[in-house]
Amino acid sequence: MVPGASQPNRRVFPAAQMLDQPYRDPHARVCACRGAAQCTAIAHKRLGSISIGSRYEYHCRQCTKAFAVHDDRALIFSFVLASALCAVSALIILNPPGSAVGAEQSNRWFGVALLVFAAIGYVSFAFRIRARLSFPKLN
Repeated sequence: MVPGASQPNRRVFPAAQMLDQPYRDPHARVCACRGAAQCTAIAHKRLGSISIGSRYEYHCRQCTKAFAVHDDRALIFSFVLASALCAVSALIILNPPGSAVGAEQSNRWFGVALLVFAAIGYVSFAFRIRARLSFPKLN
């Protein structure tokens, strides 16, 4: 934690409500053991005043496995951010700033570094998609 930083907007459900009540959870998902996993916490992520998605944390009663799934908005944001980084890095690699004065080689490495961050973003996006496919919604 960073001292003085604001806490993320997170809603935690009480354990008694999660385990004892027979109500139907609208966010429930199927666990890998084929048991029903209930949503235990929702963390809303923001960038300034813009909502960039939510992360739903789940807990399975049968196998006691915990996992997290991101919503559609978080998937779209991570894909758009990785694509923007990829586009900027491609522009820097193809036409590096400072090429008129002979500094293109050192600036080209900056584009390669941005491309590495874009690749990390795409990998993160792939893991988020895999989590949604591995734990489908409970119908």
